[in-house]
Amino acid sequence: MIKPPTLDFPVASPVRRLLASLIDSLVVFAPLTIADIFFTEHFDIVDDSSLVNPWGTAPALWALIGFETIVGVLYFTICHARWGWTLGKLALGIRVISLSSGRPPTYGKAALRGLIYSGAPLLPLIGPLANLVDMVRLCFDKRRQCLHDMFVGTIVIESRRRKAQALVDVAPSAQVNP
Repeated sequence: MIKPPTLDFPVASPVRRLLASLIDSLVVFAPLTIADIFFTEHFDIVDDSSLVNPWGTAPALWALIGFETIVGVLYFTICHARWGWTLGKLALGIRVISLSSGRPPTYGKAALRGLIYSGAPLLPLIGPLANLVDMVRLCFDKRRQCLHDMFVGTIVIESRRRKAQALVDVAPSAQVNP
């Protein structure tokens, strides 16, 4: 059995992750929702989506949902692969790292992570269940990994504490005696 790498990073709390997710939703999906409202009312598109069929039967609605999913995947992919954080994670002092390198995930891993996170809810019937399992796993997993973290080998850590600890470690040696 392969032993997982040891972590010397404090793992991000579920509350911080949830709040970061809410901020990201406001940043990315609130403007898209406003555009959806305009688009569906302006072009008389009937939203007949349901839990069983989240896509509905209107092709224009499919295009909207597909576009929103692509925007979400691109946002999470670029932010996580380039910096290790989204705007929500930055605001709350947490970041995503790869378990294998301790650095932000590669673009491929970040894209798969974003696709699982943004795309899973769109699966008929099992999408909402997948979201529920994702959140429950976060609360009870020792590493606080969601399914999208587990599948690509990432973890969300506290980045502010680490920086603060580094400053504390450096500060005593930098002091000058009077």
